[in-house]
Amino acid sequence: MDGETASESGLTLIKQLASCNNGSRGRALRVLLKTWLPTQLNLSDDHMKKLWKGLFYCMWHADKAPAQAQLIDRLSSLVPSLHLPLAIDYFSAFLLTMRREWSGIDALRLDKFYLLIRRFMASFFALMRNNSWDLELVKKLMGVLMEGSFFAEDKFPAKGVNYHIASVFLEELRPFMPVRKEVVDVVLVEFVRVMAKANDKVLVGKVKGSMFDVLLGMGRRLLEVRKLGEDVDSGDDVVVFGSVALCLGFSSRFHEMGESEECCQGNRKVLFGLDEEFLKLEKELAASGIEVLIPDAVRNDGDEEVPSLIPIVVQEAREGPWWC
Repeated sequence: MDGETASESGLTLIKQLASCNNGSRGRALRVLLKTWLPTQLNLSDDHMKKLWKGLFYCMWHADKAPAQAQLIDRLSSLVPSLHLPLAIDYFSAFLLTMRREWSGIDALRLDKFYLLIRRFMASFFALMRNNSWDLELVKKLMGVLMEGSFFAEDKFPAKGVNYHIASVFLEELRPFMPVRKEVVDVVLVEFVRVMAKANDKVLVGKVKGSMFDVLLGMGRRLLEVRKLGEDVDSGDDVVVFGSVALCLGFSSRFHEMGESEECCQGNRKVLFGLDEEFLKLEKELAASGIEVLIPDAVRNDGDEEVPSLIPIVVQEAREGPWWC
């Protein structure tokens, strides 16, 4: 199929995705997800935005819970399966679409879009895992997430998107843990910067409560059981997240960010409070003489994960006509 024919085919599919006719939407979705999109190597930003606008309204029209769940799984599962540059653009356009359309979503439809965000976060981590947690890719993807949500400059009134990502982030990361320390550092420390720079007290509270308070609690519990000499399974939440709380040096991160010029004045108290709590925990660990390490990453088959570097090759968008 040449470029012009592919563009015309794409235009037809996109228009059918927003159709009020369930059959038309279903047929277009099957072709698009199984045949058309997986064969693309790259799309321009404009093309991807138009694609996601069609997918958004396809989701909008999905009314029954089973149909909603199936569609959510189909859309989110594409993230780790597409050609890498296309997968990154697909995820980025998803974030932009959610932000752009969020204020128009009525209360009756919110739950399915909340679930959509949650499933996309799981696929976000699956993409990292499928590329062996390559550190450069992890940094790139976290940059996409941060710039596409928490630090977005699009001015869309979409606070709910950020709140939900912050609320489910740790929960959706959990099935992919443990991963090596350097990866966890990149994935979690960005949220220290979010707490410093966010001019939104609700968001700061969401990040604190859903992420760092949870880590603190797990760290305290892990140190307690280690002092008592109790055995805890290496895959237990207490070990997985507790070791992260104890080993990543969060206190210095919060202290440095709290003193930085980019920190909002109203957020300093929260950051310094977390600095105090983590420092107390880290000092208690040092005084105990107990060694705590972040568990080694393992594959699902039980073999140790040997990270391999996967080069990130971003191809130029194909030239040629597209839909208007």
